Amino acid sequence: MPLRVLNAAIVYNEGDKFAAFLDRLLSTLNHEWSYLIVDDGSTDGSIVNHLSRITAAGISVIRHHTNLGVGASIRTAIGYAKQNAYDIISIMAGSGRMDPAELPRLLQPVIAGTADYVQGSRYLPGGRSINVPLYRYLGIKVLTQVSRIVTGFPCTDITCGFRCYRLDILDRAGIDLANEKLNGYELEYYLHYKVAKARLILVEVPVTMRYPIGDKHYSKVAPFTGWWAMLKPFLYLTARVWK
Repeated sequence: MPLRVLNAAIVYNEGDKFAAFLDRLLSTLNHEWSYLIVDDGSTDGSIVNHLSRITAAGISVIRHHTNLGVGASIRTAIGYAKQNAYDIISIMAGSGRMDPAELPRLLQPVIAGTADYVQGSRYLPGGRSINVPLYRYLGIKVLTQVSRIVTGFPCTDITCGFRCYRLDILDRAGIDLANEKLNGYELEYYLHYKVAKARLILVEVPVTMRYPIGDKHYSKVAPFTGWWAMLKPFLYLTARVWK
């Protein structure tokens, strides 16, 4: 039987950026796969204003009543995938920075059985980084180097949130998905660390990351708390503060 694939997009107050993302998503739908949007408590109508188009396309929607965080939203998507017996899940932001047309490239290694976990990278040959702010670029490079040192996996772009994986890695890598300390950005980096340390097959593929020109709200990563949330799992897991 073919593997069942769920593609999930996380959305929180993306406004016009979500509208453009939705246009792109609807133009690239693969009807052999399923799609889910997790609305993390948006208050700007991001989802409500487009709900009829979303449901008409057969895309499922789960809405949090309040903003819980990226990690909590990914946990919701994974819970839905497991409950509905999917084999593979992809995660992307619904902000337009990632291109749904690149989903086949991201998913192919997992579907083919040559990878358990795929990380998108804007810095591999064939990838593109468009309009990334300098502060963001420097942060990416520092965090990626930390990841390489503590996991041993030579990644090139640890902060790219465009990822996919087999759902059975949650058990094989000993992942504690219920940990409420992972409600924010922590979950993504916790997953990466655990998969690398479990010696599962982790690969990168080239993807595009596009930041709007002149948009002061290009990212929801807070300058200090957001970057600390990304760094913390590597430090805490290495020091065995977390398991």
